[in-house]
Amino acid sequence: MSAPCRNPLHCYLPPHVLDALSKSDDPELREVAIGGISAGASARRVRIAFSAMPIMAAIPSAAGDKHRLVYDMQEDTGPLPGRLVREEGQAPSGDEAADEAYDGAGATYEFYKDVHGRNSLDGKGMVLKSLVHYGNKVDNAFWDGEQMLYGDGDGRLFDRFTKSVEVIAHELTHGVVQYEANLEYQGEPGALNESFADVMGLQVEQKVKGRSVEEADWWLGGEIILPEAGVKGIRTFTADKAYEDNPLFGTDPQPKHMDDKYTGRQDNGGVHINSGIPNHAFYLVATELGGNSWERAGSIWYKTLRNLNRYSNFAEAAAMTIQVATADFGANGEELQAVASAWEAVGVEPA
Repeated sequence: MSAPCRNPLHCYLPPHVLDALSKSDDPELREVAIGGISAGASARRVRIAFSAMPIMAAIPSAAGDKHRLVYDMQEDTGPLPGRLVREEGQAPSGDEAADEAYDGAGATYEFYKDVHGRNSLDGKGMVLKSLVHYGNKVDNAFWDGEQMLYGDGDGRLFDRFTKSVEVIAHELTHGVVQYEANLEYQGEPGALNESFADVMGLQVEQKVKGRSVEEADWWLGGEIILPEAGVKGIRTFTADKAYEDNPLFGTDPQPKHMDDKYTGRQDNGGVHINSGIPNHAFYLVATELGGNSWERAGSIWYKTLRNLNRYSNFAEAAAMTIQVATADFGANGEELQAVASAWEAVGVEPA
């Protein structure tokens, strides 16, 4: 296995999607995919440079509460952060991407505050910085350890990435993970990192839209996908594949059981691939319990995150969900039974 990824840049679209597009017969799509990979590399270089500096720390809000800043990168990749276009409390800017980033960051902040009593990503009122129009036709959104960067999409397969609150909440949750377990971006810890971002991102979307587990579609990325892509989503929490034999993307590689776990070296040991296993476990718990995903199931998952460490694997995460379910709902509760059954169904034996 390759060496652990240091100073990782978290991206919404997994590498296997962009890699597939970079091999397309369509020269425009190839160019867009290669440009997206290059934009990610540029952001990663900035991330590495800033991480070596002592000033690379969360900036708290002066008032200690919600504070959003939105910048316009004007289709460039540097220098960061670009031109400030909207600040907390100001009226809409008139720029769709800027206002969507502002609203999505606010919805994510309110979710963590109202549901979990958490004050921003670090729990201490960290300012939420969003950089929109990052690069030219970039198909991705990134959390760089300090701020959000949003591409506008290519206009053929993907729309602007600020359009989806689930995408925004997914990437911002990488910040929550960073300040809690700080799961290593490699192998099973990295897959858990991606899974927690998926799980919390979907909960934010479901809460914003007022959807119960029965009403939710359990697809990821649907709002940013345009018809030409020919897929409903990038990932799904259900046992199904998100897409199969798609002429552009191929077949969704995510497993939903340990028997099918990816063991290769790509994608830091499959962090965007093997996240399908804990994702499906959460889906089984949430749908078994019913109601709202962010309540009992979501509470168990959030408290589990807070009790993991940098090197926690699937078995340790499973054991912690069982411990949390027992402590919060009792040894005879349906919550514990749902959690234990879900991990058994995906082939994970608690440590």
